[in-house]
Amino acid sequence: MVTNFSAHRKSIFPVRQLAAGVIPLGFLYELKFGSVGFDPMDSTRKMNLIEQMNQTLTYVASLKAANRENKRQPIVSGETGLLDSKK
Repeated sequence: MVTNFSAHRKSIFPVRQLAAGVIPLGFLYELKFGSVGFDPMDSTRKMNLIEQMNQTLTYVASLKAANRENKRQPIVSGETGLLDSKK
């Protein structure tokens, strides 16, 4: 699996800066509502860090599920899946 960690790398410095400068409750508020994170698929688009983590884990879980399903029931050459009228 090819992974692009540029969004995560770009988030490290702002989060460290934020953690050093605010009280703990303010830090959590900024993680949820501030634009300190980046879209995992487009590291030029800012978003809050909580959403970045949510989207990243959703992508990972989806890819793992697809990989597991593909191993469990591999696609046979010429088969069209759910639209196959021979089933």
